[in-house]
Amino acid sequence: MSMISNNVKVFVAVAEAKSVTVAAKRLYISQPAVSKAVKTLEDDLGTKLFRRSKRTGLALTTAGEDILKLAYALIRTENDMYQTAFRENNVIGGRVTVASLPITTTMWLAPALQRFKARYPQVAVAIREDGVEEIETMVKDQVADFGLVDYTDQELEHRTLLPEQFCGVVSSKSQVTSVSLVDDQDRLIMNDMSRDFLIPLLPPDAGHFETSLIVREPESVIRLAEHECGIGIVAPFVIAASGRDVSAIPITPAVYMDFGIVANSFESLSPAAAELVRFIEEVATEQLESGLIQRLG
Repeated sequence: MSMISNNVKVFVAVAEAKSVTVAAKRLYISQPAVSKAVKTLEDDLGTKLFRRSKRTGLALTTAGEDILKLAYALIRTENDMYQTAFRENNVIGGRVTVASLPITTTMWLAPALQRFKARYPQVAVAIREDGVEEIETMVKDQVADFGLVDYTDQELEHRTLLPEQFCGVVSSKSQVTSVSLVDDQDRLIMNDMSRDFLIPLLPPDAGHFETSLIVREPESVIRLAEHECGIGIVAPFVIAASGRDVSAIPITPAVYMDFGIVANSFESLSPAAAELVRFIEEVATEQLESGLIQRLG
């Protein structure tokens, strides 16, 4: 039984979805029930929590933004209380929230979660997929217990899963053996996150990939490269996760990333979150040892 008002949980769901309709579907309740819960909470608090926006749908008011942070703190506190009780009874339970890039969900979180749920079926796990900055913000704001991401924020503690180097990706039939991030921009395919990561690392006069083909998902980069629409720019583990008939080639200049797990404090993680981290690290180690993921030399 939850100690937190159902109205508060409905408010959080609407705030995250920016839509009553989407929140109702996620909560498996009717739209009128969602609207009533939000209205009741607004009446209890004596303030409006949402305003309508033509561009984004429902948007939080200033008060709503502050109350959302407090609601997240309530949810965190409730989980901590249960975790403390579980710890006293030598039981692992409660809830773990993981923020992850879609590709790190595929590569590490999915196989780790399969093992974790088999061992700890009583633990509820939530996954929030987003971009690098959003994931790091979720971790710092304690919306997520930890994140799986390409590490950039020095304020967070970090454990490396894969120190990685960007590579080119071409069809297995291609004769191309290398690619330049500076001279071959009109032939490149990459997702928008990779573009934003790479631009600051190139010489000022190198261009901002204006003539490159930019897509949203790394999987789209792989598919387009496989069909010889250009040369993809990805991390090698993205190739391993795709299972596509493509080959990795070196790029110049060399660009390195550090994929791993971030948290405010690994020592302060709940027992359930710490166990899930252990399973993820175990999966990553096995993948490297088995040769499933190969680094460019």
